[in-house]
Amino acid sequence: MTKPTADPPAITRVLRNARARIDASRTPGIADRFRAKPGLTQREVAKLLGSSPRWYRDLELGKSRNFSMSYLRSVRRALALDEAEWEIVWRAVSDSPPSDAGRRPPAPHKSLPGSVVAFVEDQRWPALLCDHRGDALAWNAAAARGAPWLRRGMNVLEWTLTHPDARHQLINWKNDWAMPMAARLRLHSEQWPGDERIQSLVESVCSDPAGFEIWNSPELQSPTRCGGPELRRVFLPHRGGESSVTLLALKIRDMPSSELVVAVPSGDV
Repeated sequence: MTKPTADPPAITRVLRNARARIDASRTPGIADRFRAKPGLTQREVAKLLGSSPRWYRDLELGKSRNFSMSYLRSVRRALALDEAEWEIVWRAVSDSPPSDAGRRPPAPHKSLPGSVVAFVEDQRWPALLCDHRGDALAWNAAAARGAPWLRRGMNVLEWTLTHPDARHQLINWKNDWAMPMAARLRLHSEQWPGDERIQSLVESVCSDPAGFEIWNSPELQSPTRCGGPELRRVFLPHRGGESSVTLLALKIRDMPSSELVVAVPSGDV
């Protein structure tokens, strides 16, 4: 099994999702039309932008065109793109994205500041710091008790998507855990195509039957709208039962390519 080649690019998924969530009944110039389906069509978006349908369609398909800054900002306003979605759209058409270092993968953290390690280790609840590849950079004792595979150097994305234990320990594995992880990995593989580590993870996921099914799922969406803290359920072998946790994803300003995830037991947030 190999990585499918017919996947739509990230910009296509983002703009399609954005069109689909627009309330056409409240959109001036569109509201008076009969609505067979929710959301806006490509032609209706083009009408709002004052451009030809083909011009907007080429943008949504990720085709190379000389899209102006004013046009892209009009798309952002019309579809109410958030910061993450805007970043993806900009990356697809420009060599100088509005933030970070562009299409080059962020440099790996060769060594973490002692203050960061101490901060992670001192957390009361399970805490895990990962880079953009899903490699664990630091964790605390509480995280290691629930995920002993961290000490073996396993990648978080790879373990979640391919390891049999993950499907047992992560309740509602497909929808709550695997789909968001696969969507993130696919996005990062497109943003940093030259990152060999990420591409090897994609190959590993697609070589696993369950991972391959998730990767090809038509339900796989762009991971740009998390909606705040997320409640998940897990089975913890060392506790002998299920627990509900709220995942808090935090950014460290001086490490923009990394993410700190803290699992707060239900009822403590």
